[in-house]
Amino acid sequence: MNRPYASSAEPVPAEEPVQRFSPAYHTVLGPGVKFEGNIIANEPIVINGDFNGNIISSTEILISETGSYSGETVTKTMTVNGRMSGNVKVEDTITLNPTSFVTGNITTVNFVTEKGAIFDGELKLVKPDTKFDPPAAAPATGKIFTEEAETP
Repeated sequence: MNRPYASSAEPVPAEEPVQRFSPAYHTVLGPGVKFEGNIIANEPIVINGDFNGNIISSTEILISETGSYSGETVTKTMTVNGRMSGNVKVEDTITLNPTSFVTGNITTVNFVTEKGAIFDGELKLVKPDTKFDPPAAAPATGKIFTEEAETP
């Protein structure tokens, strides 16, 4: 991107974010961040980085185009724009957008796929009142890895 020269007294405009998301997303795994562990959440989750582990969410999970997720999931709704592998149980709707690449099994009430999405796995459609058991051994634990440092 070509930028005009700015002296030290002039502010330089910030780059636009890779992906915009609703302010309703309070739990965000940023690009460049790797997380290994399990999450139990009662608020929407956005994955812009790399997540390896299990998620139990009573609301929504969004995997952005820069996001990568591997694990077992039980959630109310899920939208995939990036890469995902594992077994997913969705109580309402899962949406695979054109940039998504999904491997694994999906069990859901509603399945939406856009042209260009890649899905390699088994799909099981269930009745709306189906209740799912959480993934085995999924206490809330984890580690965050960044290029600079590790945090236990």
